[in-house]
Amino acid sequence: MTGTRFVLALLSLAAGCCAQRTWVVDVKNGAGADFVDFPAALSAARPGDTISLRVGTYRGGVVSKGVSIRPETLGQAVFFSTNLSIVGL
Repeated sequence: MTGTRFVLALLSLAAGCCAQRTWVVDVKNGAGADFVDFPAALSAARPGDTISLRVGTYRGGVVSKGVSIRPETLGQAVFFSTNLSIVGL
């Protein structure tokens, strides 16, 4: 029984290390923002993560991993001042 508990504890730790995360990007660096720049958030994100953009204009970048990119609120204005490219997906 002790061995089973140990294995379950290890599995729960392993599951936590790979949890998906939502990164908040806000050019105005408002409360709860993780980044002020999209490329920095893209660099930090892992496959399966979400990058949530607040209203503003951001530099583009090259998306080459499976991340979701969305506005924080539907219908809000998010712009890219340079190209946003999606490759290899």
